[in-house]
Amino acid sequence: METKELNEKLDLVLQNTKEVQKACEELDVKVNEHEGIKEVVEKTASAIEDIQLARQKEAGEVAALKEITGKLEESLCRAVKGANDGAVKQFAEYGDAFNRYLKTGVEMDSELVSEVVDGIVNKSLSGASPEQVAAITKSMVVGSNPRGGYLVRPEVSAMMIQRVFETSPLRAVANVQTVSSDSLEIIIDDNEASDGGWVGEVTPRPETDTPEIGELVIPVHEIFAQPKVSQKFLDDAGVDVESWLQGKVTRKISRTENTAFIRGDGSRKPKGLLAYADADAWQTYQRTRIQTYTATGTAGQLDNANDLKTLQNGLKEEYQANSIWGMKRATFGDIIILKDNDDRYIFESRFINERDQMVLLGKDVVFMNDLDDVAADALPIVYGDFSEGYTIVDRMGFRVLRDDLTEKPFIKFYTTKRTGGDVTSYDSWNRLRINA
Repeated sequence: METKELNEKLDLVLQNTKEVQKACEELDVKVNEHEGIKEVVEKTASAIEDIQLARQKEAGEVAALKEITGKLEESLCRAVKGANDGAVKQFAEYGDAFNRYLKTGVEMDSELVSEVVDGIVNKSLSGASPEQVAAITKSMVVGSNPRGGYLVRPEVSAMMIQRVFETSPLRAVANVQTVSSDSLEIIIDDNEASDGGWVGEVTPRPETDTPEIGELVIPVHEIFAQPKVSQKFLDDAGVDVESWLQGKVTRKISRTENTAFIRGDGSRKPKGLLAYADADAWQTYQRTRIQTYTATGTAGQLDNANDLKTLQNGLKEEYQANSIWGMKRATFGDIIILKDNDDRYIFESRFINERDQMVLLGKDVVFMNDLDDVAADALPIVYGDFSEGYTIVDRMGFRVLRDDLTEKPFIKFYTTKRTGGDVTSYDSWNRLRINA
């Protein structure tokens, strides 16, 4: 019986008793000589006694429940701290199953849940009666998420720890164009008119060659992602799952397109910096070929600082003002520890300028994680003016279609972006190839 109900009945009985006693006093009748009033008083005393016993029993049950809960929490803490037994292994399996439930909506195995709950409760309630163990076990399973989603609800922070992925931020240095069609056409004017030479007054003037122009078409390609989550997860999660998921997807798509700007082959994706063949000779211009300098150091290594100076100096002066270095962070680490024959660091000047930007030989260094590692015949370093040398074409930004119909109860987030890219100048940047 609920405490509130008991109190209400007690108050009612007391009120009735007082009214009867008052009536007896007014009639000057002795309570003990009147059988009807005597019966009422006895029942009232019995009711008061029952209420007091109920209150004592309830207080004892509350205290017992608090003690049981404390033991349970202590047991869970011991399990988390790594008690090396079968129950802990089973609890780890339970955790994995719960993570799958959150990510996919697949319900947890009820048998596994019951076994874990039984194991923890039995260890926690040593000395408790079988009835107490059964009651707590039942309440833990029934009172949790579907099939035992939670045993103990932890406090969840609003902060989320995320892994940092390295990429190749070519957009920051390239020429970015936005178009309203599915391609961008660029005229290549890289030829010059020929002259016939110096002539005399009556020397014949033969016809000379007319300069030829070319055309480069940069098509727009589509990249997509389509993650899905359950409706229940969206409803019950303690964070904004949609915003978190869209942020993860857009960052992943951005890294994927950055990789294509470096390594793409042009087939249903942008054509990257490394997709072009070397020019036939160093400092020889060829359309659709890239000037590439082969390092003179040890095969498979970057151990000659003069190769970097040669690569930089091989670029025409018109492009030097806006030129940058592109390489992996590990490659830059190999460069800054180069030493001369007297065991002195070759690059002794500061590697960070006043803008907190890494610099090498006076030019900014941009870490491009999709370039090659230092290895035989690899292309780990590029140098040049990428605002001239590479063009990125955007048709539209990210577009998200929220699909809650095709696979209920899951929600799909169909995310697309259309972009393209290609080399647009073949002499505004150079590459370094490691000696094989």
